Amino acid sequence: MQIQIKSDLKQANQSLLVLQQTVQNMAPINRQIAIGLRRNTAQRFKSKTAPDGTPWQPNAPSTLKRKKSGRSYGSLLIGQTKVLSAIQRRHNANEVVIGTPAIYGRIHQLGGKAGRGHKVTIPARPFLGVSKEDENVIHAIIEKAFKG
Repeated sequence: MQIQIKSDLKQANQSLLVLQQTVQNMAPINRQIAIGLRRNTAQRFKSKTAPDGTPWQPNAPSTLKRKKSGRSYGSLLIGQTKVLSAIQRRHNANEVVIGTPAIYGRIHQLGGKAGRGHKVTIPARPFLGVSKEDENVIHAIIEKAFKG
């Protein structure tokens, strides 16, 4: 299953179109954008915030109790699910894609029922998307490419 998050970055898209007309191969520029976006996505795990800056909902008391007993792994979304370590970047001359093939990536991004019998409700803790910082990274890379 694939989830697509598209962002309306009109200014960045316009700049990229102009840049595409002047640059033969956009792949190296898109590579730099992919690296920056992947880094920022990973940073959201440390700050425990969604791309829009909204804090993630904390763990449920039952989860905290299990962690305290040593029967759980790591922080929110880090550890057993390995969503963070599975974040991948892909790019070519036409696009940049940030995502995860991790089986639990979707449930953490969107929230929903999980566990045996789908008895547990996991709140959405979005980590994929374009943040203001991501927009700044994109603009800085484009500006640098224009200046050559």
